[in-house]
Amino acid sequence: MALSQRRSGFTLIELLVVIAIIAVLIGLLLPAVQKVRESAASSSCRNNLKQIALGAHTYAGSNSGYFPVGSNVSPNAVGNAYTLPAPAAGPYTSVLAYILPHVEADNVYKQIPRTYFDLTTTQIAWAYSTPPYDYSSGVTPSNGTGYLKIFDSKIPIYVCPSDEPFGQMKVNTDWVIDAYMIYSGSYYIDYVLNQPGFGAEMGASSYVGCAGYHVNALYKGVYAANSRTKIVDVKDGTSNTIAFGEWASGLYGTNNVRLTWMGAGSMSTAYGLTNAPGYPWAYHSKHSGGALNFGMCDGSVRTVNPSVNFTVYAVASGINDGRTEHVDFN
Repeated sequence: MALSQRRSGFTLIELLVVIAIIAVLIGLLLPAVQKVRESAASSSCRNNLKQIALGAHTYAGSNSGYFPVGSNVSPNAVGNAYTLPAPAAGPYTSVLAYILPHVEADNVYKQIPRTYFDLTTTQIAWAYSTPPYDYSSGVTPSNGTGYLKIFDSKIPIYVCPSDEPFGQMKVNTDWVIDAYMIYSGSYYIDYVLNQPGFGAEMGASSYVGCAGYHVNALYKGVYAANSRTKIVDVKDGTSNTIAFGEWASGLYGTNNVRLTWMGAGSMSTAYGLTNAPGYPWAYHSKHSGGALNFGMCDGSVRTVNPSVNFTVYAVASGINDGRTEHVDFN
């Protein structure tokens, strides 16, 4: 008697149905995975800001109660053809550089010459201070950049996981901001080009100190160029006053832009909040819905929606305006 075997397996229709089901499941799972990933990134960002704000607090405890300056702009710094003249020629050392020993980056801090931290130094702007310079090295275009390579150091706590500032940069004419501060009541922003060896590798930052609502002295903040703010000067309460906020890399006009930790000194609250990464004049993030994290002067962290009431936000950046309704500004 002859025996026959029947081959088991999927028909084409069955296979297509299975593929369709898998595609639907993936479509359902992806948003959940992305939501979990963003939640983790936002949590890590909040922890970064907490450590930064506490680092500044610890710095103050070791320096007679004074927080660091937002940026060091020494009246004795000398300039060159590529920098501003005195008394605004440098060195533009940011608050984030001053607190390096207090955020577990003492190894980097110890390799930075003390002249960059001296408030009466003759040190030129840090991004234009050390040969070789790009104009003598065959780089085109050039803008006088030359700096100590310790400033290329990657400080993980200074970068929000949602930001990815190095991935944002595309071409050598993109902007790497080496000085970002409120100086003499006005914004000052300087950038070098995203040239390999002359800016592209500079250590990144997603965070900036807060100078308050700088166009109104009533809402003076903690961090501006040459600021000398003591903990006791924060009359509105350290838990009520913004110390640091997020600034995410992005596209501004035709240029991609990112910050450096050596130059990310101070931001004003005068231009509100935005959900447009790369916009130079306001805090912003790449978190879901544009929500931003702020580190307060006591080390706590608040998450704020960009649609927050502007007045509440502005007074939250002032140290001694006598208003405390900003306790609930998130």
